[in-house]
Amino acid sequence: KKPEIMSKTAAVLERMEKQIKNLEWQVKLEKEKRMEKETEFLTLLAQTNALVSSLQERIDKQDKLILRLQESQQNTRKREEEKRLKKENEEKKSQMEQKEEKEPDNKD
Repeated sequence: KKPEIMSKTAAVLERMEKQIKNLEWQVKLEKEKRMEKETEFLTLLAQTNALVSSLQERIDKQDKLILRLQESQQNTRKREEEKRLKKENEEKKSQMEQKEEKEPDNKD
């Protein structure tokens, strides 16, 4: 009876060893899949970060352009206002000179 028990035990041990090897192989495959997914994720993350950086640079450039445009518009309005004030002052001065020219005539 001992040899029969020994052969059954050996068969059980052999099956268990095969199962263990099979499980080890599955674990190895799962680890490889996980590593591939992690690599893919890190690649996508790097691409996303590059896109974000690129977009941020574009936004910064557009912000600078907007600021320059606003400054230009302010300067244009300021020049137009200065021209208008200068014209008004010249008109007032001209009117004053005309009044002064008329007044002596009235006194005579």
